[in-house]
Amino acid sequence: MAAQRIIRLYRRRRLPLLGEFWEFFLPGRPDGLQWTRERLGSQTEMCFYNDSRLDGLNYRIEVTDRKIVEHFKGRLDRLRYRRIDLQESNDNQQHYQANYVLPGKETVILIKQYIISQK
Repeated sequence: MAAQRIIRLYRRRRLPLLGEFWEFFLPGRPDGLQWTRERLGSQTEMCFYNDSRLDGLNYRIEVTDRKIVEHFKGRLDRLRYRRIDLQESNDNQQHYQANYVLPGKETVILIKQYIISQK
């Protein structure tokens, strides 16, 4: 029954003593999600089917209130890695030009990595 729904969920695995929840999906979801693992209150990992997303996102990790890490594959601009770090900022702390300050007094540090040549 679950495979016929638009979410294409075919397996759900719960490990309540570890606080982990896994969900596995068949190809054909609009977002291209292959599987996801959630650790309650701390981290979410997502893996996507290859060539199913226009932005080339292959893998994503979200650590709650700390960072977001994304791995890309096959992008035209050759972006392969992006990391966003969230840090609490003090009013006395200097903000560098590459950092962004969000409402709520958090500093965002954005790191990108590109492939220079493919030989």
